[in-house]
Amino acid sequence: MVVVHRGDIDNGRSVAGPPIWQLVERLLAARTGTPAAEPALVPMVVLPLASNLPAPADPPHLALDAAARRRFAGDYEVAPGAMARVFEYGDRLFMSIPG
Repeated sequence: MVVVHRGDIDNGRSVAGPPIWQLVERLLAARTGTPAAEPALVPMVVLPLASNLPAPADPPHLALDAAARRRFAGDYEVAPGAMARVFEYGDRLFMSIPG
């Protein structure tokens, strides 16, 4: 059996280990326990996690004029020997950080 648990990684939040292991134990118990003679089959229901939070808000974007974009464009040392490149494309600034 392979269990892949992503938590809420899309929103940068994780789920603690104990609830995950409890889920795995329940799955194993369902597989290894005594099967019901006539199981009650019901449609699957999706339930949010008790700590399910709304997705974080997108940060606000600042509109920069062409002169401001040109001032920010360039190479920046973000760590010893590690350079980030800020460049303009289509009236917007982008950053490339190798690795």
